[in-house]
Amino acid sequence: MRRDIASNAPRLEGDAIVGDMITRATRHGLNVPLYRAAYCHLQVYAHQHTPGAAAQQPFK
Repeated sequence: MRRDIASNAPRLEGDAIVGDMITRATRHGLNVPLYRAAYCHLQVYAHQHTPGAAAQQPFK
């Protein structure tokens, strides 16, 4: 993912990597706030790099 971000890639594998880790941790009753924060940042990145996202309403 770091290489994808560095090359300004339009799509990351955040769901498959970080999202999966959150799902597995939740399944085992673990609290993973840093993974959740990282996932939030990846979602913002994905939204900003989605074609037509600039025309959408900004986050509130």
